[in-house]
Amino acid sequence: LPGERAHVKVVHVSSHVNRAAGAELTGGRQLAFGALMHRYDAAPERQIPACGAFGQCGGCTLQHLSYNAQLRFKRERVSESLAAVLTPLAVHSDLLASSAGAPVQVAPCVPSPEPLSYRSRVKLVAASAAAVPDPGPAAARIILGAYAPRSHRVIDMAGCKVNTPALRALARTLGELWGTRSLSVYDEETGRGALRYVLLREVRSAAIQLSLVVADPPPRAALLEVVAALRTAHPQLASVVLHHNPHPGNSLLASADPSAGSADAELGEADEPLLGPDFLYEDLGESSDLRLRVSARSFLQVNRAVTSRLYAEVAAALAVAPGELILDLYCGVGGLGRTLWRPGARLIGIETSASAVADAEHSARAAGLSEQEARFLCGTVEEHLPGLSGIAAAQSATLVLVNPPRRGCTSGVLSAVLACAPRAIAYVSCNPQSLARDLERLTASGYTLTQVTPYDMHPGTPHIETVALLRRT
Repeated sequence: LPGERAHVKVVHVSSHVNRAAGAELTGGRQLAFGALMHRYDAAPERQIPACGAFGQCGGCTLQHLSYNAQLRFKRERVSESLAAVLTPLAVHSDLLASSAGAPVQVAPCVPSPEPLSYRSRVKLVAASAAAVPDPGPAAARIILGAYAPRSHRVIDMAGCKVNTPALRALARTLGELWGTRSLSVYDEETGRGALRYVLLREVRSAAIQLSLVVADPPPRAALLEVVAALRTAHPQLASVVLHHNPHPGNSLLASADPSAGSADAELGEADEPLLGPDFLYEDLGESSDLRLRVSARSFLQVNRAVTSRLYAEVAAALAVAPGELILDLYCGVGGLGRTLWRPGARLIGIETSASAVADAEHSARAAGLSEQEARFLCGTVEEHLPGLSGIAAAQSATLVLVNPPRRGCTSGVLSAVLACAPRAIAYVSCNPQSLARDLERLTASGYTLTQVTPYDMHPGTPHIETVALLRRT
């Protein structure tokens, strides 16, 4: 931790990561991995980690740091990453000044109401207890966990305290039932076996969805027995979906073929509902007035409370007016764009996941929005956005919401965004380095950075969700 002295042995310099990131994303520094040989002192902010698997699973690597110190650390990390954008001398000072005339400062990191038990979407790797050292007394129980850092050794995470209590309990029961029914577990070396991954989701109503990802189909009768027993033990279990993924590699779900011409084509022979529908309804928004359908394949942020606050604060800052166009890029199931939408406005979302597009369309129609008021396009932003500049020009004003993957936006996406000449841009990022690169392009192209706010979407981890707001100069 900052302020501590230690003897550390560098064990690996990640040349491929450094090449992929490039000097512009690392500040010229090299990413390396080290082994702690001896720590000579302790920082005042050091605390006992809440999880017994700390240091093994590689997930919550900041659990030994007090929560307030974690928030300060994340704010400092964003400030450091965006230094070139936030410093007036770096680029044109007239583009970097806020409306008050002072350089923008990174706001304090917005805390999560619950540093533990916040995660409502969980991905677990299945492993045979016989293949895991010290599996514990329940020999029949399989292991549901996560890979140890830079390995495929599975660490038991069924009791992870970051996950909601209901998901922890369901994972424990599933592990016991699968083992006692003598159902097989996937073996990476042979490529054979049934259960590979387990995906769990809990929504605000307390309903739970379970996704079982299998390579070899398990015996049908035994599988249905497990589902029935799970339902009896956990009445809140409302959806169980079987995903068939026999392909080697690290992809959790088999890639879908949307060639059938419909967003719903993604739910094909590879997916089979075993209990209930293949989706749940999540209620977001401060007053639970934003209802989103979320299918088993669709992504939604794992921290409901922080997501709701982020959406609400972006909507308040941008204040959509009638006649405006909202372009929601990398929109997922449409939550952020729907939060901003007001009567008289028009929303167009773009998303590559056919499942998420189908969910977004369903939710919008269920809320009474017509296709003219809200529609969602399945495909890449590079494919669809350039064709929307004409629509943007016909509206009274345009707002652009950008929520890209870790790599950030391509140059083509940024060019297409600028061609739409939005009055404001909300950039939601999970990677401060790629955010800094893209903000440099936007602020050098006629946009003023007015606000930067980190959100602690993943307490206990180094991950940071950051919202940057820009207005056209």
